[in-house]
Amino acid sequence: MRHVRGGHVFGRVVYALGEDELLALTGANEENPTMALPCRQVFAAGQRPMDVLGPCLYEQAAAVHDGFWN
Repeated sequence: MRHVRGGHVFGRVVYALGEDELLALTGANEENPTMALPCRQVFAAGQRPMDVLGPCLYEQAAAVHDGFWN
């Protein structure tokens, strides 16, 4: 089974930065609060299976945040 939303089927999430990695980049920034809840836990609580791949391409993903949050 795959997730369906608006007629589209979703069965996989691919992400670049984990919440803990994003928090390390942003610090305790009021404009970007983070949740200490991994997406794998969120999807595991769902009714259908979801493949989760990540973090992927950390260096490239982190580079777009360079200098922005400080």
